[in-house]
Amino acid sequence: MEDVLRHSIQQNLPHILFVLLLISRLGDIISTRLASPKLLLEANPIARWLGWPFIYATVLISFMPYFDIPSAVTILPPFLMVSASNLQKAYVSRLYGEEHYSQQFHAALAKNGLGGMLLYTLAAGVFVALLGIALMIIAEAEGAGLSYDFGMGILLYALVIGGYGSLFYLKKAREMKRSSILGA
Repeated sequence: MEDVLRHSIQQNLPHILFVLLLISRLGDIISTRLASPKLLLEANPIARWLGWPFIYATVLISFMPYFDIPSAVTILPPFLMVSASNLQKAYVSRLYGEEHYSQQFHAALAKNGLGGMLLYTLAAGVFVALLGIALMIIAEAEGAGLSYDFGMGILLYALVIGGYGSLFYLKKAREMKRSSILGA
């Protein structure tokens, strides 16, 4: 029975990964739309710059498993975790409004400074990176190739939150500095 299930999963892996990637992309798109319809809270500078047409087009990446399964396994964790992270923030953003939520970042920067925000953001990335590295080490020790790729995806998410998160805070710091210069 176990061999039949394993064989069925192996035979249908591209389709399974397609569905999971499609769910993850739709989750990211919907959660971004809920949390930041004007993209004021969007951490990804490319998505913010290219806007909603680009964001909607990213659903096409769901077809990746039909071309390269290891790459599909690698990109799945960050997409799922970004959707989860967005949904955590969406409620507060919708409750107070995107502009007010964005202004809260300015207030936090003014009160605590950029260094602390960057430190916490990068530290969070380090812990997620350690999770990905641990999975990669375990997968390598057991010879589980796709588990290694999944661990690489978790490591990729660590770079996303550490990198894009830091870029987002730097952007907010520039906005705050620019508004204080213009307001002075």
